Amino acid sequence: MVTKKKEENNKPQDRPQYYHNGSIDVIEFLERYFTINPKISVVEGFHIGNIIKYVCRYKEKDGYHDLKKAQDYLNKLVEVEMKMEMTRIKNT
Repeated sequence: MVTKKKEENNKPQDRPQYYHNGSIDVIEFLERYFTINPKISVVEGFHIGNIIKYVCRYKEKDGYHDLKKAQDYLNKLVEVEMKMEMTRIKNT
């Protein structure tokens, strides 16, 4: 099921039901969370957003494949964090 959501410019935007189950809209959550969290880089935010997106929709869309995609983004996030940690250690 696809619902139409009005954007600020009044153009309808298609959002599949699996992105806003119940009262929580995944996209709106991500927009709010990353707007108020300056400690997270764009790259980290991209990976975290994809992890959340794929985990939230896996039962309604691609099942196992979405979980594998989430796992891939988690692995990428771990790599980013490891590189950042190594840089912090070198700079101390």
